[in-house]
Amino acid sequence: MSGSVTVPGGSGSVVTVAPGTGDVLQLAQQIGALLGADSTAGTLTVTTVSGGSIPPAPTVSGTTNELIITGAGPGSATIPSGYGYVVNTATGPQTLNGSNTNIIGGTVCSSYNVSGNSTVAATGGNNTVSASGNYVLSFGAGNNLINADGSGLIATDTGNSTVNAGGANNNIFLFGGNDLVSLGGSGETVSGGSGNSTVDGGGANALLFGDFTGTPGNLTANLSGAQATVATGDSNASLTLGGSNDLVGGGSGTLNVTDNGTNDTIVGSSGAATVSAGTGSGLILFGGAGGLTFVGGANASTVLGAATNNSITGGTGGVFLNSTGTDTVTGQAPGGATIFASGSNIVTYLGAGDLQYTAWAGNDTLNAAGSSGTNSLFATGTGNDSLVGGSGTNYFDAGSGADTFTGGAGSNVYSFLASNTAGAHDFITDLSSTDSVNLFGYNQADSTISVSGGSTTLTLSDNTKITFVNVTDITHNIHYGS
Repeated sequence: MSGSVTVPGGSGSVVTVAPGTGDVLQLAQQIGALLGADSTAGTLTVTTVSGGSIPPAPTVSGTTNELIITGAGPGSATIPSGYGYVVNTATGPQTLNGSNTNIIGGTVCSSYNVSGNSTVAATGGNNTVSASGNYVLSFGAGNNLINADGSGLIATDTGNSTVNAGGANNNIFLFGGNDLVSLGGSGETVSGGSGNSTVDGGGANALLFGDFTGTPGNLTANLSGAQATVATGDSNASLTLGGSNDLVGGGSGTLNVTDNGTNDTIVGSSGAATVSAGTGSGLILFGGAGGLTFVGGANASTVLGAATNNSITGGTGGVFLNSTGTDTVTGQAPGGATIFASGSNIVTYLGAGDLQYTAWAGNDTLNAAGSSGTNSLFATGTGNDSLVGGSGTNYFDAGSGADTFTGGAGSNVYSFLASNTAGAHDFITDLSSTDSVNLFGYNQADSTISVSGGSTTLTLSDNTKITFVNVTDITHNIHYGS
């Protein structure tokens, strides 16, 4: 970086604090400019200390007091009240304690303990800062330790810094490096940068942002407080939720979430998402264009899939799925799965859990041949649906489209309701002697049967046709009802 951070010294001199722009928010440069303006106006009083104790601040009315620490410095000292600005250019580490002051730190590592309304601009080195009250803390490159027990703004640069935010309503900006942030208070905001950030927090109403610069790093977070909000942006995020009513929005990076919380909402985006329900309950999950891999838990989850390829494994608590893409769903007993399909999607259903499947708009396809539970399959929409049952008991309800039903190895019950079928032509591909075909709202006297090419077609009173493929005798399967 070109240039340097300078401040006015005694007798009209200029003191160089750090090369380049100093801290990441360039607070040191801004303070230097303010002091320069005071010096030009003749309202700046400069005190220089190179060792020993720090004298009391001058009491000249209408002036600004600047304290410059040089040489070996006092080592450890409390800054007397009245010094509005402290510039530490000492050649060795210093421990400075102050209240209601503004400190510029040089490139040598030091410790700063501030309270009241204070600013620390640590331009370089590995510093330790403890702050209470209201503060602005800005750092240059280095491995810094920040203990923030009040409220304010904290910004780290490259390096590996640790931020312990035990106060409330802190705004923490991580501009690079591998940073560790611990959130103990409520209302904390963390904005991650291009580095690899780890955030651990138990406070309520945390707000966490990943990288949005297009140069993402990794974001790892374990959030146990209630009502946390996370927007991962371009970062590759790995999150564990343990609170309640959390909201997570994915971005272009990959998203991995373990949900151990209550009533959380997760929204996928263009990045691939992997979500585990864990021990949580009340999860609502929206898939994104990047695809979704979901594993359920002991409690029921609700998944609204995107129009892409998704893998859904329901836990013992079951899963409710709105399917609009190409989905592979595995159900577990006793929860099973409830699936609402629309948009000409394709669902493959596997496992022992019972399935309730409803086809809405579009030409939907269900293949449940790999399932062994009880399946209730409803072709309620106007589309031409293809539904395949499993090895357990399958219940099929026809809709107003031209539907094709395949029962599978289990016992199958096919139902046609006059108010639903609307003159459609449906097909049953594997009618067996143990299967039942229930016709509601129809009567036998108005029905006709024809056999052609080894298949039988039953025509009902509203011109609804049912063709039984490769079957010539259906008399024992047909049941009329009111």
